[in-house]
Amino acid sequence: MVSLGRRAAALHRIVTDRHSPGVSARHGAAHARGSARVRRARFGPRVAGLVEQLTEDDHIERFAPSKAALRADAAGDGAEAAAIFAADKLAGARALLAAGEAPSGQKLEHYTRSLLMLERHHPQVPLLADLRLALEDLEKLAP
Repeated sequence: MVSLGRRAAALHRIVTDRHSPGVSARHGAAHARGSARVRRARFGPRVAGLVEQLTEDDHIERFAPSKAALRADAAGDGAEAAAIFAADKLAGARALLAAGEAPSGQKLEHYTRSLLMLERHHPQVPLLADLRLALEDLEKLAP
């Protein structure tokens, strides 16, 4: 059986996937919020709650403030949500590395600040060493 954390992480990735053809990031987030009731019915309140904790507030339109709010929320969330947050950042970093793609300066800064927040507030979360190594590799790709 798949753990609750894995189900929440997979659902979070689906909800926030910004690479869906023909779907803008803003539209995707708005659609994801609109289907919160459906997620609760299909996956239960615990999984749906974790996804909601980890989903950006689509009312904050600018990148830096939106990501800062997301990190602040993640800092106050429990260890389970923090582990999913870390896994999401690691998956994103590894996807960029696999594609040989240099991240934008804003994205690299967000990932770096995310790691620092996790180390400060949730040092027990697994994957932090892996995330640090992936970020070091991404820094080498940055212009």
